[in-house]
Amino acid sequence: EKVKDDVQGKTTAAESGKKKETVSTKTAFLATVKNKEFFLLLAIWFCVYCISGAQSGSGTYYIGYVLGDWNAAGWFSMGNMICQLAAMLAVPFILTKVDKIKMMRVVLVLAAVTRLAALIAPSNMPLYLISSWSSALFFAPISVTILTLVTDLVAIITKRTGIRAEGFVSVVSSIGLKLGTGIGSALTGWLLAWGQFDAAAAVQSESALTSIIINNVAVPGIVMILGAVILVFWRPKE
Repeated sequence: EKVKDDVQGKTTAAESGKKKETVSTKTAFLATVKNKEFFLLLAIWFCVYCISGAQSGSGTYYIGYVLGDWNAAGWFSMGNMICQLAAMLAVPFILTKVDKIKMMRVVLVLAAVTRLAALIAPSNMPLYLISSWSSALFFAPISVTILTLVTDLVAIITKRTGIRAEGFVSVVSSIGLKLGTGIGSALTGWLLAWGQFDAAAAVQSESALTSIIINNVAVPGIVMILGAVILVFWRPKE
């Protein structure tokens, strides 16, 4: 009988503990949004996928109309993929030697510089390929490390408030991805319209070519720099 009472007492205590760990949705939400890192992470996800959307939406236009060689699209994409894969495989080894946030800031700046280098001679094929492949090499680690920032934010909020808000934190990646990809892709349409792009024309006007260059080179480069600046403020206090 005594053993039975002890077991019941422990069960009641465990249930009581579980109830204490339960927090309301409002409390978890406030615990999340009160941290500046929540908005910084949202901004970073937005930047990363805005870059991807802008580049993927305008890459073929750039190769076909600015460089004038539609046949180059295949091996251009292959080169990008090889550079990205090599960089991703190197990330685990790099992070054993370098702080993650510092690495992210550095590679974003390097990716921006190499991307913007194409503006020196926009219609020069070798320069554009070197610029694009180098930028892809430097930018690829971001797509790996950005995922870990989500779990980092969960840990930051838990340490500060004692509340685990995985649900609200996971929303960051979804919203940032959708907004970034949507706006980045939409930029292609907006800039082409601004440049008076004519899909029926074999040769585009100077304004149309300029809009393609801005979309594929300038916009990604500028947003990469913006991402690096945002990460400067990612400094959670111990």
